[in-house]
Amino acid sequence: SSPGNERSVEIQSYGGRIYIHAVDSLQVESGSSAMTAGASSSLFASSSISSHAPSSSQHSSQGGGSMTAPSPPPPPSLGSTMKLQLRGLDMKNVEGGLLGLNRSDCYFALEKKLIDHSSGITRWKPIYRSNHIKDSLNPYWDAFYVDAEMLCNLDLDWPLRIVVLDHDKKSRHKEVGSVEVTPSAMMRQKSADGNNADRDNAFQLNNGAGRICVLAADIVGGP
Repeated sequence: SSPGNERSVEIQSYGGRIYIHAVDSLQVESGSSAMTAGASSSLFASSSISSHAPSSSQHSSQGGGSMTAPSPPPPPSLGSTMKLQLRGLDMKNVEGGLLGLNRSDCYFALEKKLIDHSSGITRWKPIYRSNHIKDSLNPYWDAFYVDAEMLCNLDLDWPLRIVVLDHDKKSRHKEVGSVEVTPSAMMRQKSADGNNADRDNAFQLNNGAGRICVLAADIVGGP
């Protein structure tokens, strides 16, 4: 298209896909390859984000070809489950030990925000606690599944909190740091395929205590 025919572009990502609205001509980068689409409809979407180049069937001609737009993932329904997996990056070392050689034994607690509207009191309800990883500032925690209603009341924008702690057998566990998230934010900032140290999309803990990398955030199961 000529510059006079260009229209504004709005790009949104959700559930590992990129959604592009109101485009006359748009180039979308995926890995080292590009896709070009001439647009007459109001919505285009790229293939799932991948480290692999898109196949030739994903390309459209510059003369006005179009691409089928997949619908965004629906919100979780009653009985559905979310699969989650997290990794810590650059965790703050809160252990000293002899000669300062010890490292934090990190685990995390996933908590759900609850508000008592009559009193205005807010509290955080523990939903899940991970395994702890001994002597690691870049812990790689196990994947887990949690009922979507229990996690977020079937609302992908429900406030959650990830709290990272240092496990200690002999004394109270020390908090390393925390960050507030939502299920939809975790789905949007899920790491690119194959990258388990994606610092660009990772959540920053408070006080610069490290980052939380989301390796999996998917709605599974349900009716």
